[in-house]
Amino acid sequence: MPNNIRLSMFVFGAILLLVGIVGGKFKLFGAEIAAIVSNPILRFVSSALGTVLLVTSILNLNTIFPPECRILVHDPTAPLNIRESPNGKIIGTLPSGEILKVKRNLRDWLVIEYKGGEGFVHSKLTKEECNSLIDPKL
Repeated sequence: MPNNIRLSMFVFGAILLLVGIVGGKFKLFGAEIAAIVSNPILRFVSSALGTVLLVTSILNLNTIFPPECRILVHDPTAPLNIRESPNGKIIGTLPSGEILKVKRNLRDWLVIEYKGGEGFVHSKLTKEECNSLIDPKL
């Protein structure tokens, strides 16, 4: 997670936690928080949300919210051959763009779910696509 987001979450979480504990009316970084929260439910929610933000800003968010990634067929000479073993007999094909259900990775080969069993595809003919606000490389 980028450091500026982590820092913002930490500061906002700390403010919410302080509001939940003391009910407001304090100074933080020269800015005065003048609102007073007297409703116990709102103070509890503020404390809980502040705690969650503090914890997630301290921990690595990728372990809490892993990016949603998928493996796609990316074969320039499609269709992609599915084999019964690495470099083995061809048991089927898949078009480019097809989403693969990968069971495990064996060096240059991916073991995929295929017709109720397993098949092997070369990993160089696939690509990983992740849809996340969090950069999976961090």
